[in-house]
Amino acid sequence: MKFTHKKNGFTLIELLVVIAIIGVLVGLLLPAVQQAREAARRNACGNNLKQLGQAFHNYADTRQRKGDAYFPAAAKIGDASGISSMTNVQTRAYTWVIWMLPFSEQMPLYSQLETASTNNGAQQAWTTPHKWGVVQAARDATVSTLNCPSWVGDLKDKTGRLYAANNGRTEVKGSNNYRLNLGRRYWKSNVVGDPEYKKNAWNEQRLGAANGAVTSGRNSRDGEIGFAEYTDGMSETILLVENATGSEWARGEHGHVTWVTHNDTVDIEHNKASVSGKEWERNYQGGSSGHTGDMFGVVTAGGAVKFLSTSIDDATYRNAVCRASGKLSTLP
Repeated sequence: MKFTHKKNGFTLIELLVVIAIIGVLVGLLLPAVQQAREAARRNACGNNLKQLGQAFHNYADTRQRKGDAYFPAAAKIGDASGISSMTNVQTRAYTWVIWMLPFSEQMPLYSQLETASTNNGAQQAWTTPHKWGVVQAARDATVSTLNCPSWVGDLKDKTGRLYAANNGRTEVKGSNNYRLNLGRRYWKSNVVGDPEYKKNAWNEQRLGAANGAVTSGRNSRDGEIGFAEYTDGMSETILLVENATGSEWARGEHGHVTWVTHNDTVDIEHNKASVSGKEWERNYQGGSSGHTGDMFGVVTAGGAVKFLSTSIDDATYRNAVCRASGKLSTLP
């Protein structure tokens, strides 16, 4: 009797068909996986904003002025506890993040900065050699609540920190993607080129009175904004704006954004994560982010978290960055 043995295995054609099917399935699944990951990152970003909004309100609960609670300014001259001379107008200042640290489970970091600056003010804390080591160690710290997981800014390295040149050397600086809203401003008519970012003359011309969610605080005479001054409603006034250009969280000149209306001689590219060589443009613009879908996160003065389109109507956004515009707009 003759037996016939059938060979087991795939033919070349069958193998190619299987590979093709697997390739199609991977192609179908990969976008879904990427979307799920981005959704998780956006949720984490929203949680960051929610925690920061809650920290602001916890801060306000401990501060009262004539029976009215208030938020801190974007920056403040003085030590970490808020001590400030009314005549101190030095350029060094602490950003708003310092005052949020005790309300964001970062008390040890806050204490480190407070130890370095008590009774000396931010100017000496930044410049006095024997204090520099303490300040440097603190400002190097990464505070996860301040970093959006989708951040892919050009200043970010794989450790999630910000690098900037200073006196011929490179410093590591803890970074921040969320900035306080100072309202809207416009260029002075005599500005005909790129303004000098750290000289305030060009950006201090506001549309009407000071109207942001907070004051800049760079001049120690700038006061904090009481809740009663949000006449447009705290739920419709933007407090914090996500910004894709990572900034140093500790130093006072890096803690805010402003919606700028340009004149005919100076143009500004809104919603750009980075504009090489134009520090003023990166810092004075609307929201931006690394999220897909052209959106950025905000938290209102009332604590609500929203994600807005970068193509949001200009009038709606301009009204939302003002606490007392008299033109109420509902954020989408």
